[in-house]
Amino acid sequence: MNNSVLLIFHSNFLHGNQGQHNRLISLTKALKSRGFEVDLFGFEHFSEYSFSTFERDNSEHLIRHAFVYDMYQQAGRIDRFVQRVKNKLHRMFVRDVPHLFDWTRPGMREMLTKILHENEYCAVFNFYNYLTPLLDGIPFSGKKIYFMDDCCFIQQQSWEADKRLSTFGYLLNDDLERMQAYDVLFNISYDEKIWFEKLTGRKIHFFPHLIESRHHMLKPVDERKWDVMYIGFHNPYNTEAVQWFMDHVYPLLDKNIRMVFVGSVTDHVNCKRKNIEVIPYAEDLKEIYSNSKISICPMFHGTGMKIKVVEAMSYGLPVVCNERGVDGLPDKTKNGCIVTEDPAEFAHQINLLLTDRAYYDRQAAQIRDYFNTVFDNDRYVDLLVKELTTKKKNI
Repeated sequence: MNNSVLLIFHSNFLHGNQGQHNRLISLTKALKSRGFEVDLFGFEHFSEYSFSTFERDNSEHLIRHAFVYDMYQQAGRIDRFVQRVKNKLHRMFVRDVPHLFDWTRPGMREMLTKILHENEYCAVFNFYNYLTPLLDGIPFSGKKIYFMDDCCFIQQQSWEADKRLSTFGYLLNDDLERMQAYDVLFNISYDEKIWFEKLTGRKIHFFPHLIESRHHMLKPVDERKWDVMYIGFHNPYNTEAVQWFMDHVYPLLDKNIRMVFVGSVTDHVNCKRKNIEVIPYAEDLKEIYSNSKISICPMFHGTGMKIKVVEAMSYGLPVVCNERGVDGLPDKTKNGCIVTEDPAEFAHQINLLLTDRAYYDRQAAQIRDYFNTVFDNDRYVDLLVKELTTKKKNI
């Protein structure tokens, strides 16, 4: 049996330090544990997460081979000319019609074609529909699998200056058309799984974030260093959320509460206070989770599932969040999270959890029970292995 897979992802996810990277690391470890070899096709100079540290980041040898396309050096004169012509034609003929982003370059297709010709894979995984055109017309006998970790048409709409509802249809249509290129579809969000099944008429598998360790040794609650923790890398959603928290919730909190804010979002929002420790980068998040009593997830936009919420659940930490914090979870009201849009109630729940030990213990128990019920790694990995070891069907 061919037991090799190729992941297509735009950056060095082994760097960690954000939810999407942690998800791919967990997925890769799960595949390795079932006897699969994993290769990566990535892009240098596409994001801040460079492949220059890949050898160090790959110390566990999770990735067998990394094939890296350099966005700067490998874009020759012909590639640049073709891209300029495409952009000009797009502006001339589809000026008022938005389309889903196409992150591909001609050199990428050539490199991917060569990789697939010289190596044998049972499947190719892609994680963003913006890269689906990369697979168009490339001969491949294995399965093409799409992991829908973000709803691309909604994500793009949030990035665009033009927020008119009339543009949604064009982006959604592109999203749906590109999904037709895949043999198997997985979705991290239970909400979006149901929605896209109705739109496509196809089976879409729910595949939540995989948590590697499920038996964390936590310090006794009273011995933990921080009362409240927040984790987030820099993106517009997290920046907006942290700013809201600092402006509207923080002033209502007991100033003796010890807090820690972790991640690159702290470089973009002023959250330094006497009772807030700021850690722009943490090599090991286990120490943060193990030393915290409560996790917060302020969030007003975004798609998929909030990895920081699932990770906090795995440690049995009560979670206080906005409605977007429970996106992707199959249950919205019985998952153990405390959900509110009101700043005063958000602050009240944090204060209450820290002063009412019985209430804290009930919420922590509910979180643990929900996590253990829903996030059963073996169930989802078994499903993935089944798809990888069965013959491809015509769509």
